[in-house]
Amino acid sequence: MKDAKKVYEPWLMKYATTTRKVKARLCLVSVKLAGATIGISAESRDDATIIFPGMKGISKAMGDDRMLKLGTKSNQLLRERLLTSLEGLRHPALIFHQGQWYPASIPELDAHGNPAGQTYHPELAEYLDSLTSYLKSKGTITSRELKKNWGRNNGANAQTVDQLLSVLENYQKITHQDGIVEWRENAP
Repeated sequence: MKDAKKVYEPWLMKYATTTRKVKARLCLVSVKLAGATIGISAESRDDATIIFPGMKGISKAMGDDRMLKLGTKSNQLLRERLLTSLEGLRHPALIFHQGQWYPASIPELDAHGNPAGQTYHPELAEYLDSLTSYLKSKGTITSRELKKNWGRNNGANAQTVDQLLSVLENYQKITHQDGIVEWRENAP
């Protein structure tokens, strides 16, 4: 229960008043199934996505007849369909989202937490697009201001900003010397 309070209560305090406006969602991963463990009241369950990873988590969810009610007799057919969908998966999981159950497969991850074999990182492409637009609008800016303003607003740390600047510099989109970043006028 203490762990649940560490996760859920700060989230609730921070987002409860704005959740309806920004549609923020809480995602919990659990192998235990009890309101006290997860820290969610009945009226809050549809505001959270709960992931039950592995066979231990799936077993807990399948046997539950009190909280999320997947283990009730009326859900026998649903349990059978979910189990059939999970057969043969290396890392199975069940997801409870907005009152519905979904089978899932947890992907293999590399040492950095990225899906194994993935060479394209969509978040970096989005960062590059955003940074390019920002630099075009500014023209010239100090590296420090760039990291402070754009980096902080986009959740990119200084190292990520430096790496993105290196990419843009390699493609001759910018010049980056003596702490000054300048968008090249003739760059597309």
